[in-house]
Amino acid sequence: LSGKFTLLDFKEQLRAMRKMGPLSKILELLPGGLAFKVSSAELQLTETKIKKWMAALDSMTEEELLSPSIIDRSRIRRIAKGAGVTTKDIKDLLTTYNLIKKQLKRVSKRRFKYMQSFFGV
Repeated sequence: LSGKFTLLDFKEQLRAMRKMGPLSKILELLPGGLAFKVSSAELQLTETKIKKWMAALDSMTEEELLSPSIIDRSRIRRIAKGAGVTTKDIKDLLTTYNLIKKQLKRVSKRRFKYMQSFFGV
């Protein structure tokens, strides 16, 4: 593992989440009553979005999954056509992926700093 978060990793995370069941069931497992704060309409929209994203991820080549930076307009069109979704759906997927990637980078930096201070390095 290179320590790099790719679309392949994102795909595996989405697949694992879907195996857990509907989002409403997953939210019930979380503390803080999140299940009650999200409307059923929002949950349905999110479920639909995840289905579209999975279709899009299935339409990507291994190269695209491992190196998302190569995905340009023509690839977005091809992926959308192959997945039966819109180019906007693909752009939303890539935007969400990039946000998650940034968050993971921040968390890992904080964890590294904590470990340094904990071990006196």
